[in-house]
Amino acid sequence: MHINIRRAIALFFLIIFVVGTPILIFYASGYRYNVKKGKVEKSGGLIIDSEPSRAGIFLNEKFINDSTPARLKNLVQDRYSVRLEKEGYYSWNKNLEIRSQETTFAEDVILFKNTEPEKVIDSEIQFISFSPDHSYAVFTTSDFEQDYLYLMNLNNQKYNLIYNNNKKFTEPSVYWTDDASEILFVSNGDRIIIPTQFPKNSFSLTKFFNYPDAVNYKWDANSNNALFAQTENAVFKINSSTKKAEDIFLLNPSEKLIDFYINKNDIYYIFGIENKTFLGKADLADNKLQKTLELKNDSYKFDRFYGDKIAIFDHKLPTLYLINQEIDNIYFQKADVQNLDFHKQKNLLLMQTHQDLSSLDLNEAVANERNITRYSSNLTDAKWHKSTNYAIDLQNQTINIIELDDRDSHFILSLPYQNITNFSIDKDSETIYFIQNELLYSLEIK
Repeated sequence: MHINIRRAIALFFLIIFVVGTPILIFYASGYRYNVKKGKVEKSGGLIIDSEPSRAGIFLNEKFINDSTPARLKNLVQDRYSVRLEKEGYYSWNKNLEIRSQETTFAEDVILFKNTEPEKVIDSEIQFISFSPDHSYAVFTTSDFEQDYLYLMNLNNQKYNLIYNNNKKFTEPSVYWTDDASEILFVSNGDRIIIPTQFPKNSFSLTKFFNYPDAVNYKWDANSNNALFAQTENAVFKINSSTKKAEDIFLLNPSEKLIDFYINKNDIYYIFGIENKTFLGKADLADNKLQKTLELKNDSYKFDRFYGDKIAIFDHKLPTLYLINQEIDNIYFQKADVQNLDFHKQKNLLLMQTHQDLSSLDLNEAVANERNITRYSSNLTDAKWHKSTNYAIDLQNQTINIIELDDRDSHFILSLPYQNITNFSIDKDSETIYFIQNELLYSLEIK
């Protein structure tokens, strides 16, 4: 080979070495050429996971031959369209920003099953009430000119007849204990306490206790066998285990008892005196008034305690108030709140009006409302998913599953079913139950 050719070859490889070595070093260090910006810059990364796992990953509509969980490295700084797909599940998508020398996370993604709803019972549902812990439902059906009350376990969909008095039920209502161990069923003047585990042990309050004018029934949030009720200016307590009753609170004749709520050894009560209305707190041991807070009118009613905040509603305006347990500070207020759902483990409160859905973290010293989504109208209910990264609402008779991660925008999955009037979800967030055209359906989502 001629010496000039050998020199040319040597020079060529030298140039390749001189030019290529820095490129390889830059590449190994995570630098990439950004075509849009026309320059070399440090790359970023994406860590993505889903439940269930093994979902296919698409970046900018291209399958990258990888599945969740995954750590994607050396992505040039840009805005990426990210999509997850898995057979038998609804897909998930979101636009995520990848920044230089940073890792973007999308680890709380849930893929929901794409299944068809199943009818739970052939009979039309006249009335339904779901337990606060999402374990049970009670519902009524009608046949032969009489109504029947059923109890259903939401975990296995088994249901049993628990009450029938050979008559039509009149304006039925159900009061649940917090753990759903007992219910009070009220209709036709009957007041029936029914243990959910042993419904055959149910009994009628009207047969055991002489309180014909009792109203405003409330279960003790701290003792599941204690039921409270009001008669004019007095509050009495019923022990559902011993079937004994006792008066525990009596207001002065010059005052009018409007509503009450028992929390441990304290009674919170709304009362009127001399054309004014007050919120009061007293110790049940001596009935001695400790503190008062003047209210705007006599239309206030208690809801319950959420964490260490008590919720009361002004039904005249209407407005929700969250007040600290010492009743000396209004923590938060919001108009037009229709429903609340509490995530006890995370101390998060979900609030629903006719138009918007928002949340409060009650762990925070100062209330900071976080808006989730807003509709034009017809928002009628909302529930937390077990994962607080998702909420489920009912708007315009359609169920929507909303991801709370608001990067880019909230991912919203609208389920393809119409004419839904009521819904709930089981405690493990595996099945949605809903009423459609007066029939009860279950829909597996996990």
